[in-house]
Amino acid sequence: MGFQSPSAGDGNFKADHVRQKKDADVWLIDGGGMFPKRDHYFAFLARAIERFTNALLASKACDLTGVVAMCCARHGCFVPNSLVDLFKGEQQKNVNFSFLQALTIIGIEIEQGVMLIYDIVCQYIIHLLDRIGVHLPTGLTIERAIDHLHVHAHKDDCFYRFITTFIPGAAICAGQILESLWSNLNAISPTVRTATLPHRAEMLDDHCCDSNHKKMLAMTETLCSRHVTATATVSKSDTYFLNISSTVDAATQVAWEAEVKAAEANRAGNVQSMDVYAARVDDCLGVDMASAPASSTASAAAPGSPIELWMEYALVVEETQIDIQDRVRRLGAHPDQDDLQLVERKRQTLTAMLVKLKRLQDNARVNDLSGGYKPAVEDNEGRFDEIGESPDDADANAVKTWPRLNGKSSHCPRMGMWPVIWASWKFYSHVIRNAPRKSNRTAAQKRVKALHNDLSFNARIYARCRSQLMTLRCDEEILRVFRVLTREDLKASTEVLRPNEQGSSSVKRSWIWRTGCYHLFRPNEEAGTNAESHAKNVRHPDDADADPATLLEFKRVHWLRARALNHRWHEEVVLVTYEMQWTVRYFLHQCKQWQEGADDPDVSAGARSYAVRQVRRWRQFADGADLVFTRTTDHYLSSYLHPSPMADRQIRLFSVFSLQLGADAKLHSRLQEILWYAESRFRQALLVIHTAADRHQKWMQSALQDELKFVLMVVGQAAAVGLAIDVPILRPPSPIPREHARSSGQWT
Repeated sequence: MGFQSPSAGDGNFKADHVRQKKDADVWLIDGGGMFPKRDHYFAFLARAIERFTNALLASKACDLTGVVAMCCARHGCFVPNSLVDLFKGEQQKNVNFSFLQALTIIGIEIEQGVMLIYDIVCQYIIHLLDRIGVHLPTGLTIERAIDHLHVHAHKDDCFYRFITTFIPGAAICAGQILESLWSNLNAISPTVRTATLPHRAEMLDDHCCDSNHKKMLAMTETLCSRHVTATATVSKSDTYFLNISSTVDAATQVAWEAEVKAAEANRAGNVQSMDVYAARVDDCLGVDMASAPASSTASAAAPGSPIELWMEYALVVEETQIDIQDRVRRLGAHPDQDDLQLVERKRQTLTAMLVKLKRLQDNARVNDLSGGYKPAVEDNEGRFDEIGESPDDADANAVKTWPRLNGKSSHCPRMGMWPVIWASWKFYSHVIRNAPRKSNRTAAQKRVKALHNDLSFNARIYARCRSQLMTLRCDEEILRVFRVLTREDLKASTEVLRPNEQGSSSVKRSWIWRTGCYHLFRPNEEAGTNAESHAKNVRHPDDADADPATLLEFKRVHWLRARALNHRWHEEVVLVTYEMQWTVRYFLHQCKQWQEGADDPDVSAGARSYAVRQVRRWRQFADGADLVFTRTTDHYLSSYLHPSPMADRQIRLFSVFSLQLGADAKLHSRLQEILWYAESRFRQALLVIHTAADRHQKWMQSALQDELKFVLMVVGQAAAVGLAIDVPILRPPSPIPREHARSSGQWT
């Protein structure tokens, strides 16, 4: 198992700089911090090769549009000399220089390789060797990855090919950790937008170095916390993976294991091999369009053909008609003038659309339908009104519900209702209930009402489309996907907003929240059942009536992904253990470096004193880290050697009373003085407690017990090093009347 050094790159456009009329400041630490030397950077940009870059236009007001940096994807430490300025957006040449600087500073071994985590690495890596191949070490393997935050904005193929979870040796790394670093830096960078360039560089250098220093100080605590988390998660991951494996026979698992290992071995040369993690399913209706026989009208219904244009526009016209009907029905007995004008404008728009539809129909050479066709109408037009309090802002545009004529089905119409249901519920629970004033609640209620109207409009479109499918006498298999929609199906619940909560897999949700292939697991369920009847008759995907091929593919995808996640967590445990050793070695290395400086005869007395202090500081870091790591895990191998007479690793006899804890005359005198002082203090304290009022004796005795613990610790230290000290014995004081104690001055 090989671990590659993970580096994360990202740009920040908040750290821009306003162009100055005069910039005559002097660069004091050019290249001495996070920013590289300007001459080297500009020389690289002058001869850089730029290919397929969508560069932003340079701002007229700003000479620098931001920065780009590289950091460690494990702990988020900035790499020195890799924080570079941007001039025309986040261009490839800027990232190239930052990446090369990171390779130089870190000192990557060729055998180890490097993993670059970048939010657009799928495009950045294509011509990387053409751009900077001459600057890279020969034989260096560059693994490419996309963090979990940005990969879901890419196409589905990027998830299988570049997600860190599926990359062997990646362990559990935070590829988007630079986003959190930018959030802290964004509080500083606007203050130097109008400063001189040297001042800006020094300010950003200071804060980036301070960020690295804080992470170094907290490294011991961080590694212990990560090890505890990884150890606990590994046991859960093992249990989950074994449970999934128990549902698949051994021969199938061996075949899947061989397939995924071959894909991981070929990943460096062919990243498309990682598509093995994708689900190999057909169209959402369960029909393989590629193998379907071509119809006689296929050429007439080709993409962009007159027939297709006519049918698509007809759907838009029909949706506009439904929208007008919906608004007219909600006008009521006393409509507002604004609502009437809006309906009238929509009617005028519909008239123009009908003219265009007629023209498209003539171009498609489609005759008008005779009286034989009678579209189905809804029995209850208002059954979707006032669905109830149910979800933040979301676009409720109607989705096209008619399958495209080129053989590819469109999005399921229920997807148009998902964001509206979710938004209306969240808007009601998070805004209306927490509104500080009545005006806020009123505005929020208007927004929720508008969302309800959008949801009702989408539901009515779906019902109309389903009725047309029934008129066309479609297959029962399609009707099992597009079921009858009821008011109960449109109600949201907290399980929809929090799908990852424990126990959410057993919650029975409405059929509209399922994927298009769900019917393959329930082939015997009748089409048109509502949510209530489905909740009573729901069955597990392992039922005997499920499609065997689809069920096996379902298990294969879950088995592969559970295996990948299980391997990453095991890698995390191993890697964190090694990082513990590296941390202590780094502290010892710093201690050695400062010790060499302190031993230099040419340094001044002040510099030598500072070096000695640094030696003591790094020694404390190493001592504390070694002790904590030893207590955290048994797999930690200490590389720390304590200074002692045993440093030469020779066995010597020693006395039990000579444990090298500093048993000298100075310590002896100090311990004895502490005990004599304690005798005088305790004698006076006992007298005060004996003569004090009852209500004061309890807290006085508690304070005396704390001091007694300290004295006993001193006695124990003396006994450990074999010192003979006098321990005074205090007898209880004789009874003294309280009045006499006060008059004699013994009361304090």
